[in-house]
Parts: sequence; C-alpha cells; structure tokens
Amino acid sequence: MTSDLLTQEKAIEYWEERHRESNILKAGGDRGLSDAANKLFYALRAGRLLELIARRFNPLSPLLILDAGCGRGLFSDLLSRGGHIVTGIDSSKTAIEYCIDNCSGEYFCSEIRNFRPRSLFDVVYSIDVMFHILDDRVWEDSLANLCSTVITGGLLIITDTHLKERWIKGDYIVHRPSDDYLGVTQQVGLSFKDFHPYNFGGNPIGFYVFERP
Repeated sequence: MTSDLLTQEKAIEYWEERHRESNILKAGGDRGLSDAANKLFYALRAGRLLELIARRFNPLSPLLILDAGCGRGLFSDLLSRGGHIVTGIDSSKTAIEYCIDNCSGEYFCSEIRNFRPRSLFDVVYSIDVMFHILDDRVWEDSLANLCSTVITGGLLIITDTHLKERWIKGDYIVHRPSDDYLGVTQQVGLSFKDFHPYNFGGNPIGFYVFERP
C-alpha cells in the first residue's frame, strides 16, 4: 500500500468521523457537490441500480439484498420500503445506529471482509465503497467475501472506474483497474456481464455487473 494512503484503521476512523459530523448527503456523497446536486446524484444511482436489478429479476418480486457499505441507508431504505428484504452493513457505528433508528431493513456494523451472513443474497451491491478500501489485501478479501454471498443466478454490482491502470486520488481513494476486479470475481466463479457509467457531471465511475451462473 502506498505510504501516503490512510491505513485501514485510519480509514475507518475517517469515515466514522465523517458520518458523525456531516449531514446525510455529504457523509456518503460527493463533498464537491451541493446538497441539491447530491440529491440528484443519489436519485440517478438509485434509478440505475433498480434498472440493473430489473434486467435480471422481476422488480416486483421481493429479493434478498445486501448493501455493503450502506452508510446512512439512502439506498437500502429505498429498496426495503419497496418490498425487498435488505441487509445493510457498514464499518461506521454512527451510520449503522442511524440506519437502525431511521431506516427500514436490518443493519450490522461490520467491515465487508468480516461479514458472515445467515443466508446468501439474490443481489449484492456496493456503491462507491470499494475504491475507499485502500489496503490491497483488505480490498481483495472484501471483494472475495462479497462474491461468496451471492446465490446461484444472483448479481454482484460494484461501482468503480473502468480503467486499465490504477488511479490514486488523495489519501483515501484508490481506483483499481478493471483487470483487478475480473481477476478476483472470476477466480470465485462469477462472470462479468457489463459496465454502465454514471454519466453524471463528468464522473468517470460506473456500475460493474457480475453474475453467478
């Protein structure tokens, strides 16, 4: 891991503090956007997520869904109130306490790499989280663990850039190349379906979609 990056422990502390001190939009959103723009950005990502799920499943049928890195539950609460059975996890105690008090669904304070579910999920998604896992070994363990929670025929949806080279921004963002994602997911039996860019204000990030055949 590059020495200028936060350690795993410092990164967890950073997100705990951010959830404790920021409003719900800035805590997990883009700090460079206004609250109004963040609302639009959340709405766009939620709509794209629902669209990707609907391509594989009947959108009106209840699904078992895992939100990995749920923050304060803006996505998980929406899906849960729409009839899906949603579990949210996050390393921030403050974020999880907020979800338990204010959101529909079931929530646990856990790092992604350490989460052990009671059952597998039809859909596992992690929106704008994986590139904040800075340590390469922790990142690989986290992605492999998410893969292991996907049921046969289920989807794994991860957001990152679709680049050929690693791209580090500041001390808490590491965008890894697409080959890194393909290497881990294929090793544990998931197949790559496609990539869907956000197309929002020049943001280079988008949705990787994987399926367990």
